[in-house]
Amino acid sequence: TVLLSIEEQQAKEAAKIDAEEERRQRMQPRPYTNEIPSHYKNGSLTTDNNQIGYIRNIESAPMFHPLELPDRQLRKLVLYTDIRDTYHDLYNSEATGLKENIAQRDKLNALYDDFVRQFGNLNSPKNVDLIRMDNDNRAILSLERYKDGLAVKADILDHPVAFNKNELKHVDTSEEALTASLNKYGNVNLQYMAGLTDKP
Repeated sequence: TVLLSIEEQQAKEAAKIDAEEERRQRMQPRPYTNEIPSHYKNGSLTTDNNQIGYIRNIESAPMFHPLELPDRQLRKLVLYTDIRDTYHDLYNSEATGLKENIAQRDKLNALYDDFVRQFGNLNSPKNVDLIRMDNDNRAILSLERYKDGLAVKADILDHPVAFNKNELKHVDTSEEALTASLNKYGNVNLQYMAGLTDKP
């Protein structure tokens, strides 16, 4: 019985050493082979193989540097990176296409609402320090603004901000075209005016 107990202890010690070595290996920086979105910079938080960490050396040889975090903080940062990436996808798609992207806006709202339900407001003290670990945190923290002490969703969660949905597309007279140009640009933009009137 004593011999069995010693063997059991040795087996437990060996398993403990193996687990520690596996953990050490998982925490080593490694090449980042996923596609890198245009909004990523050195220091952006990202996920890789169910881990969260920083990406470095984006311009040459991207490397993923894992972070060791408690489970709740890990889940919080994974959801935060989903919000950040969805926000950029939404803004870029509307800015380039000049067309409302309802599906992405719905997704961003769902992710934001899920974050608030699980962890509280983005800008609450218990979240803001963790979120500031990401170098793109200002854009995401601005998804909330405060009115009379209450967090209110930013405009992009309700409607496009990259373009004006109600912008003039056509006017009948040169005078209306001139007024539209002055309102939009603050000067006479003949190319814009010609586009509104379909006249040279």
